[in-house]
Amino acid sequence: MAKTVIGLIDNIGAAQAAVRDLVESGIAQDDIGFMADQRHEVPTTAHLNESEGALSGAGAGAALGGMTGLALALAPLAIPGIGPILAAGPIAAALAGAGFGALAGGVIGGLTRLGVPEETAHYYAEALRRGGIVITVAADEAAQANLAAAILQRHGAVDIDQRAAEWKKQGWKGRFEARRYSGPERRMKRTSWPGEERRKAA
Repeated sequence: MAKTVIGLIDNIGAAQAAVRDLVESGIAQDDIGFMADQRHEVPTTAHLNESEGALSGAGAGAALGGMTGLALALAPLAIPGIGPILAAGPIAAALAGAGFGALAGGVIGGLTRLGVPEETAHYYAEALRRGGIVITVAADEAAQANLAAAILQRHGAVDIDQRAAEWKKQGWKGRFEARRYSGPERRMKRTSWPGEERRKAA
């Protein structure tokens, strides 16, 4: 049975390294999903140019993975309650439907369609709003799922339940709300947290 492995990483550099290691381990690029708020800057060395098969610049599509050739094509999407994000892979398809940029559903629906439990999907949506980077892997076998989980853990994936518990102590109600966020809260600095991987199966 296919499983979705999902991880939350706080640092864009660690997320890029995780994607690179996932591909190098033999996981197909098409099975790797990625979501990041556009407050994160993808290094210019990671952008593809037209001769490499994609438009340059994060606004028109970029690549994650640097100069190694292990790149994911990123597409810009506007998510209610979060704002502009860059997404790639199965999660981008789930969000955008037939075409990138034409939003067919929110983050909650996109994640649940990949097999993430609804309650947990709310946690990841809130993490994305707060500046986290979400990586998913569609694994066909248990061994592949375990490998993906180990790679994400090695690169600092956090325990989403523990993170959500901390938010709840600060007053968060436990459900992502697609309201408009702006002002100081939208620009707040992210806090570093100890990393611990959490795998959610379909």
